[in-house]
Amino acid sequence: MAPNSNTTMMAEAEGAVLLAIHLFEQKGASEVHVALDGAQVMIRGQIMFPVEKYLGERGWKLEKAEGTRPWNGHYVKDGKRLHIHARSGQGDVVAVVGNRRYYAECKKGPMTTTRRNPEYGLLREAIGQLMTIKEVKTGDMLIAAVPQSQKFRTLTAAWQALPAIRRAKINFVCVGRDGSVEWMGE
Repeated sequence: MAPNSNTTMMAEAEGAVLLAIHLFEQKGASEVHVALDGAQVMIRGQIMFPVEKYLGERGWKLEKAEGTRPWNGHYVKDGKRLHIHARSGQGDVVAVVGNRRYYAECKKGPMTTTRRNPEYGLLREAIGQLMTIKEVKTGDMLIAAVPQSQKFRTLTAAWQALPAIRRAKINFVCVGRDGSVEWMGE
């Protein structure tokens, strides 16, 4: 579990960082870009996800700070480069593996079943963001990334089979706090 994290809710920053690490470890990316604005890391002075501490505990070193937010910059580990920035409109996680660009929109969400069912709206928001990417090249992988919960698993499995989702070539992943990533469409 992430340090200081809410056990029932995964922050968007947490999911994005976990997906980035997965792309390094499982897909062979050498550089990954993660966009984290201040509200994804800290709200009203409360840390939602301690990026620097989390990465440091996993062997990532801040090589070069960038901007005014202390978590932004270039992190390195074993020849890999993780670039965390606050620029919007560039995707939450962007990586190139071989000749393929992975472009992910990540969402926060509950880790357990709740009465509110926010999963529908969160997943639709990620799909909408993917559908409005200005430049998509042949071979790009579009990913809607959500927390690994039973409700998100059920939704992503069902929605992956929908004709419009298949035509748009949107893939779904469920990201677990243990670093596991379930790919629903690859």
